[in-house]
Amino acid sequence: MKNNDTIQLFNLTPESDKMFRFICEWGFNWSGVPPCFDIIQDEAGKGNMTDLKKKGLVDSFMDPDGEDYSWCHLTDLGESYANQLGVGFCKRA
Repeated sequence: MKNNDTIQLFNLTPESDKMFRFICEWGFNWSGVPPCFDIIQDEAGKGNMTDLKKKGLVDSFMDPDGEDYSWCHLTDLGESYANQLGVGFCKRA
């Protein structure tokens, strides 16, 4: 599957596709659940994360220990999509 084909499958923008792949590949450094603050750097990043959430590929949650951090992980659909792309994927918490 070519990169452009996979972007069209979920109608991802190139920026959202890049963020999705980053979450998949970088998640291993965080036991599969990377912190959102390292992924979302600006307003455009917030928009890309929202896009991925609306398409059902990722989800996020606040730190259960009460710290002001949010974490993200792939949904079942996101894991399946990552496998189709052949990129490392984050295991759900």
